[in-house]
Amino acid sequence: SCPSVDINAPPNFCVEDNAFDLNLVQVTNEPGSWSVTPGSVTISASNELIINANTDPVTYTLTYTLDNVTPGCDATNSVEFTVFAEPTAELLLDASVCNANTGNGDTVLDLDDLYISGELGTWSNNDGFDIDANNEVSFDGAPLGDYLFYYFIEDAASPCPPQSYPVEITVRDCNCPQLSVNTIDPLCSSGGEVDLNDFLVNPDNQDGLWSITNGPVDDLIISSQ
Repeated sequence: SCPSVDINAPPNFCVEDNAFDLNLVQVTNEPGSWSVTPGSVTISASNELIINANTDPVTYTLTYTLDNVTPGCDATNSVEFTVFAEPTAELLLDASVCNANTGNGDTVLDLDDLYISGELGTWSNNDGFDIDANNEVSFDGAPLGDYLFYYFIEDAASPCPPQSYPVEITVRDCNCPQLSVNTIDPLCSSGGEVDLNDFLVNPDNQDGLWSITNGPVDDLIISSQ
């Protein structure tokens, strides 16, 4: 009779540091050697399947080859396993919205506008806000403050753990336009210029004029360009 070349398939893996003992899937007691293709998964001298962050997320073929070949009998057996990439998404991690319809901004936020790329997922929050079927949230009448919403992604076929991305939503008072100026770094007295608009926070693009009210204002010029 022919010698056994029976092996089982290993589990699928996530792209992360992992060492799997191939003795766990070897059914045959016949001596032999292991190999795997393609080559970004390696096998250690102690017959461990080595996977790390540099492993390509593709399907691999694992082969066991008998040391002693019997004519007319199978000398090898192969199984497949897959390495999965971790699910990821790119999002805008903060946004602001009004809590009253004053004409200075929206009270409804479309959470899908915060999605940039990556895996599709679902939105949730722990503060009692209703997220409708279009992933829109009304903040009309909501207390002012910062609230966390979570974007959850998961691949049910993957062994990789799900990911959750927190996004901070600021509910603001929109009775007045949202305007602020970031701190301007000290400037050299020998001359130079800065673009004041680089320091302006003006999400509603309100028209306005710059002015200087403190210090030797005659030595400073604000250009209209």
